[in-house]
Amino acid sequence: MSDLGLPIPARPRPWTREEDQILIENTGQMPRDRVVSLLPGRSYHGTEARALRLGLNGWTYRAFRGINRRYHVALSFFDDPNPQNSYWAGFLAADGCIYGRSVSLASVDRDHLELFARTVGYDGSIGMQKGRGRFGRRPLYRVTFTGVPEWVEALARHWSVGPRKSLSLQPPALQSLECVLPFIRGYIDGDGSVFLVRPKGCTAPRVRLSMVGTRSMVEWIATVFGEIAPAERVSVSRPKGSIWGYDVTGRRAAVIAHHLLADGGSRLSRKWSKVEPLVTNM
Repeated sequence: MSDLGLPIPARPRPWTREEDQILIENTGQMPRDRVVSLLPGRSYHGTEARALRLGLNGWTYRAFRGINRRYHVALSFFDDPNPQNSYWAGFLAADGCIYGRSVSLASVDRDHLELFARTVGYDGSIGMQKGRGRFGRRPLYRVTFTGVPEWVEALARHWSVGPRKSLSLQPPALQSLECVLPFIRGYIDGDGSVFLVRPKGCTAPRVRLSMVGTRSMVEWIATVFGEIAPAERVSVSRPKGSIWGYDVTGRRAAVIAHHLLADGGSRLSRKWSKVEPLVTNM
């Protein structure tokens, strides 16, 4: 009993080296409830606290509307560039937000966010808010991953995606078109347009690709497109403030679209569905 007559709480049982080894070997390899079941006498929250103290990254929190929700996510997803993660890095470069140790992605296309969630093994929830600004009345969906420093570091190192990217985004440090093209496709899905136009006097519709961003970014995209489909003259425009733009129309745009879609990877169907039948068999 304490001096005030209150019972003195029992001291937590120290963690043994064997228990730490079980935690190290199994965290991230199986559901967390199963990890706890391997440690008789240990509670879920006690095991979680120990895992975080050991620096194990399989235990993560996400705050949504004031409620702490636990979730799983593949923290190594962006470790090494490949076509799949390059696409999502491009989408994050356009529509994502990075702050501290967190990564957030917003879109009016809930299905696309659900696809990303499945791809990275995320089993948490997707939030919704009323649309505003360029989103009009359409609801805006958002998924936020907190405590993912591995993602933050990898996105900056491989794809130059970091905080305050709207004014500072630079081209990614990618060497292969195998990853460059999916990255650009993801970027267009977030901050670009793909549509058909019918110029006066033309009987058949023409493909048009349009994108905006920092000057460095759109000039880099223009250079990549020049390697795919050479042009006599390539120029970018400055439509508003510090935001630059680049458009491609006609046969050249169709050839570029064909290459962007050739790997059959993820794409935002509402942007590409009308164009895809025209360019698939080029």
